Amino acid sequence: MTSKGQITVPAEVRRRLGLRAGSRVEFVATRDGSYELRVKRASVHDLYGCVAYSGPARTLEEMDDAIAEGAAQSMEADLVRRALRSTAAATDLADALIVELGRAAGSTSTVTYDRARLGRRG
Repeated sequence: MTSKGQITVPAEVRRRLGLRAGSRVEFVATRDGSYELRVKRASVHDLYGCVAYSGPARTLEEMDDAIAEGAAQSMEADLVRRALRSTAAATDLADALIVELGRAAGSTSTVTYDRARLGRRG
């Protein structure tokens, strides 16, 4: 033991306990007066305060709205990616987007639209 109270854990013990640099251990007293070395497992509570937020407090409704907006943006980006992959089979990107939007909405019917009303030539 060092003068600072540190000990060296043998390599075989470290390997068997899965210890790495930064691992935490605890010494637990047993009934016979000896101590056991145990790996101190992390808890979700250990994460409290690890990410700083300096903005104003948000309501649950504001958080729900932000989550919904992020999900919508993610779905929109996914639709565009799928449409871009399928443009070879579609006449153009707009057609592919319309098809993908129909699929995302769960439509099993044929999607039709008036190209003239959309300002397109066809």
